[in-house]
Amino acid sequence: MTMRPSYWALLLLGCLSLLPATAPGQQSSDTPLGPAKVDDAGWQEVRKRIDYSTGSRGQSDEESSRSETARGGGERQPGTRSGGSTSAPVAPETILLILRILLFLMAAVVIAFLLRYLIGLRRTPPNPHVEPVKLMEEGGLEEIEANLASADLEAHIQQAVRQQAYTLAVRLYYLWVLQSLSEEGLVQWARDKTNRQYARELNSSPFRRAFEQATLRFEQAWYGNRPVSEQTFFHLRPQFEQLVQDIRSAANPKNQGL
Repeated sequence: MTMRPSYWALLLLGCLSLLPATAPGQQSSDTPLGPAKVDDAGWQEVRKRIDYSTGSRGQSDEESSRSETARGGGERQPGTRSGGSTSAPVAPETILLILRILLFLMAAVVIAFLLRYLIGLRRTPPNPHVEPVKLMEEGGLEEIEANLASADLEAHIQQAVRQQAYTLAVRLYYLWVLQSLSEEGLVQWARDKTNRQYARELNSSPFRRAFEQATLRFEQAWYGNRPVSEQTFFHLRPQFEQLVQDIRSAANPKNQGL
């Protein structure tokens, strides 16, 4: 059966009448607006999907960073050790302070040694080659020094020379010089005083230079590392005797030339 065009037109109009007036997802401008009704089950589902952490994101990130640092994770800062402790670099001012302290201590030690040397506190051990000689009945060298004012040093010197104890004889000659200076009131004898202290007491005396030379020869002989030979002793002997004679002659001009 053949349909006429009028029938086709009517059929097309009927199909168009069945279509919605607006496109899907759009609300007709004729429809009044109002709150949509949502059931409780749907609302609970929507609430579960909402992220409430947006407002405190910075705080959460900071807490997360601290937690990772506490667990040992994350990026380490320069200078951080594996144990977690941070070693701060030493400041240049601290290094300079330490160096200054070390230099000050070194300078103090040097000054102490210089002062010790100048005031004569240095005690050098005696010559190990000094001959052990028993000096008459007075009990030895210590007894002579303890009673220097009354000691007969000329007799002790002669005994040491007879026994060829030349190093000891040089020391006895030096004690004879000190005894002469003490008798004339130029120095005050004391066993605990040093040779340099005696030299300072002779600052205004004409015998200071001769005494310093005698002191040098005595120290070389007594604190040296070898015994005084016979030749050396007889070379030094007249120098000590001349100094003793000069000291006594200055105090008593009548003794001059004796």
